[in-house]
Amino acid sequence: MKASLVRFGSVVLFAALSVLPVRASDAVVPATIAVTNFRDEAIGNISAVEYYNGSSLLFTNCVLYAGTDTNSARQGLSNVAIEVKIGNTATSETYAATSTATNGVWSCPVTVPTFAGYTYVQIKVTDVNTNVYIYPWKILNRKSAL
Repeated sequence: MKASLVRFGSVVLFAALSVLPVRASDAVVPATIAVTNFRDEAIGNISAVEYYNGSSLLFTNCVLYAGTDTNSARQGLSNVAIEVKIGNTATSETYAATSTATNGVWSCPVTVPTFAGYTYVQIKVTDVNTNVYIYPWKILNRKSAL
């Protein structure tokens, strides 16, 4: 009888503990970068910061302009696909960006590539009529991790 009560008590205790909320795991917050793109701009560095190869990078609050400066209208992004390419002319990775608003602002999580050579970032927008515009390259500074 005593063994039955102990087993029953263990089952009840286990059941009670199993319904308690479990603490969520900590998350690693990736580095973030905000990029502004203009039509017909010169190739330049996105930032002076060097990002480590293979690390996560979040493009956030990035802006596309439909003209050549900040006095231009922002590129409308309703029903527009935004493609982010990171690489060079030999090797690249493609990511789909998202837009939370129609005012030219987009975001996209990426992984910093590990191949040798310069790394460029290029933004391509495509509307529902298959019209395409590709913004000029920007250089992503990166380096090897230890």
